[in-house]
Amino acid sequence: MPKRKISSSDDCHPEQESRHTYGDNFFSPRQVNRDPYHLRERRVQEKVPEKGTTVEQKRALPTSVEEPVRKRKPEKESISAYGDKFSSSNGKIKSTRKRIRISDGLPVALKYVRKDDDEELQLPGMEMPMPKEVGLFQMVNTPSSHPNILKLFDWFDRPASYVMAMERPDPCKDLFTYCQEQGGVLDEDQARSVTGQLLGALQHCHNHGVVHRDVKPENILIQTDTKEIKLIDFGCGDPLKHTAYNEFSGTPEFLPVEWFEKEQFLAGPGTVWSVGVTLYNIVCGNDPFTTYTSREMRHVEFCAGLSSGIKDFILCCLRPRAKDRPTLEQLQLHPWLQQSSRV
Repeated sequence: MPKRKISSSDDCHPEQESRHTYGDNFFSPRQVNRDPYHLRERRVQEKVPEKGTTVEQKRALPTSVEEPVRKRKPEKESISAYGDKFSSSNGKIKSTRKRIRISDGLPVALKYVRKDDDEELQLPGMEMPMPKEVGLFQMVNTPSSHPNILKLFDWFDRPASYVMAMERPDPCKDLFTYCQEQGGVLDEDQARSVTGQLLGALQHCHNHGVVHRDVKPENILIQTDTKEIKLIDFGCGDPLKHTAYNEFSGTPEFLPVEWFEKEQFLAGPGTVWSVGVTLYNIVCGNDPFTTYTSREMRHVEFCAGLSSGIKDFILCCLRPRAKDRPTLEQLQLHPWLQQSSRV
């Protein structure tokens, strides 16, 4: 898909865009790309945020294992607002707006991202490199798309930013917000439906040479009428490789234990781990770990009322040794996932 220039007459100025695109919250309320090392050791007496941490970030900081587990509450915006622009933690300016495609009336979302010269991707058959997120979207959308992955319709090049015109499901909310509106958690039938769709989307990504690297409820849209999900935001993604990733990307609470041990992880086992944390999150209302050390991340405490099947599924994803975790294909055959759902 060739990039196109947008002139000023195209009325696509990020300064004018709204913060809300999908449902009530397009951007992730959880801090992204925060320094992961602060998660390794936290003590009970540390009641104040770490040096350099803003008041808005206090809610997202994990506490020690001795503190009582609390139900999660709506989090503060993790991105700083400057007028109608938003700066993500990796320094990119992001802005979005709901639009309608003139040719056919199709609802679209325009996402504006400030250019970063260090993040470009050269796809086979393309003369020029393109922004990495655009390239990853094209890889998962070509030659065929997946019903549980957001579609990229087109993208446009501007002097200081690029614009992505994407599918806009309606009505929908991100999964984090949806859980909050359901009382903080989903029941097992709902969670089973979400997890099955998510695994299919992630398998499609891997089959097309892409690893998402930031799987979490905030990056999953759920259509409130059909309960179909869409995996969104490939900003932390990367081309799939079979060697270890040794640089930090994504959200620390969803990183696998091997990152905190060796500062590296493999695509497959790392993705499976994030699925386990996501599932735990939506059925228990909080994260499975509060201290991020290899010792503490070997034990998982569950909330009351969960079936043995879902507990086994989560524990399979959160096995301490990466080589012991099932693959995405094997997870899709887990007995808990095969149970009939009333959703």
